[in-house]
Amino acid sequence: MLKNFSDRFHTQDARWFQSTGARRPRLAIPIVALFIACIWTGGLFAEKNSPAQPVGKPGVAVAPFAGDDRGESAGDADTNEKSKKSEMNSGVGETLAAQILARLQRANGLTLIERGQLKKVLAELALNQSGAVDESNAPQMGRLLGAEYIILGRISLEGESEAAATQDRDRRAAKSKRDYTASLRVVRAETGVVIGAAHATGDMRRIADSLAAEALKTLRIYLALENPESPYSVLLKLKGGKSKHKDGKNPVYRLGDELNLEFKVLRHADRAPKYVYIQLYSIDAKGALTMIYPNKFSPQARIEVDRTYKLPADRDDFEWVMAPPVGHEKIQAIVTTEAIDFFQIGERYKTEAFPTADMRRFRDDLRTFGGIVTRIKKEKLKDWSAERVSYELVEP
Repeated sequence: MLKNFSDRFHTQDARWFQSTGARRPRLAIPIVALFIACIWTGGLFAEKNSPAQPVGKPGVAVAPFAGDDRGESAGDADTNEKSKKSEMNSGVGETLAAQILARLQRANGLTLIERGQLKKVLAELALNQSGAVDESNAPQMGRLLGAEYIILGRISLEGESEAAATQDRDRRAAKSKRDYTASLRVVRAETGVVIGAAHATGDMRRIADSLAAEALKTLRIYLALENPESPYSVLLKLKGGKSKHKDGKNPVYRLGDELNLEFKVLRHADRAPKYVYIQLYSIDAKGALTMIYPNKFSPQARIEVDRTYKLPADRDDFEWVMAPPVGHEKIQAIVTTEAIDFFQIGERYKTEAFPTADMRRFRDDLRTFGGIVTRIKKEKLKDWSAERVSYELVEP
């Protein structure tokens, strides 16, 4: 809701800079970049594919899910027991990846990488790396596999249901009723940037169904908003939060953390205009969509290509502070050659700091972004581009 999102932006005694002669980004452009913000994680920019890249069924690889031993006690002295748990989690991770892959095979429009091919590449990478699959080695994996997207994740055992422990004599049946918790990330292999994420708890079948559905939804949205023929691409960079990667990519934010976003539109053809229209939207973990750019602090709807912009801008009188709900959020960027009001917000952003879109007519994300594509086609827009990123917001 607007109230919740507005709580994230705290006004401060910010300096409103006078013109000093320093070159500031000029605002103008015939192109609409719609950023649906769920806040991007990373210290690096995420860039779309080159317009010259061939179009076809994108390659998707599902890597074995990592076993999560964080639930074990730090005082556990039995090293052998820990090793057994680690091996068990590893086997469960293989099983979950296989089940997700099987579910994705039912969908059209994807080229799924076979498990045998994936294992060969993982073995090759393990010669020079630790063997752990994460966003940092996604670009190399993608090149070796011919995959544009890689699905990664983590799984841990939550415990067995009482029924499984007392009623099932068959060990395999009892195993199937164990409860797990698992998280999934959809990574764009070229950049190593997370474009979607999900979390699920339950038995193996339940979490496989849930995570496969979320992964497929992320891929469908991302691919629907892809325009390889566009002369533009969108770059997004999130600052703040904590990242396990040296380059600061894909950070995790905690409640109370401050977030800063940098964005840029690149031009790949001289014929393309030097200015684009841009909008930024935030979609929180509950699906609320809020317009955050332009806003009443920075009301300009046009920006210059090949220039970096900030949110909040240096002169803006607010701070972006993380507030509930926790979960996975997203940023979607769309660039078009005309200013289009996709969510019927009008000019409310000039009077409301961060207006919320009326999402009652959209049942889910697929319909929301499918509607955008329909509008783009109806207006016969050509030079549009899109980008999506995701990050996680957690408790302190």
